Amino acid sequence: MTLSQFTEDANIIVDYIREHYQQEKIFVIGQSFGTVIGTQLVSNYPKKVPCLPRNFSINQY
Repeated sequence: MTLSQFTEDANIIVDYIREHYQQEKIFVIGQSFGTVIGTQLVSNYPKKVPCLPRNFSINQY
């Protein structure tokens, strides 16, 4: 699969969630490669997915 295919699949899920919960916009969070897909969603569909909250994990050793 390509990044475009992953992004389009995610867009279909975004549309389903927006319709099911009757929301104009939603927020997504991605981990690892999901962040890449989320960034593409924000870039391609800013009216549906206005931003990608950053998720940082700080570990102390």
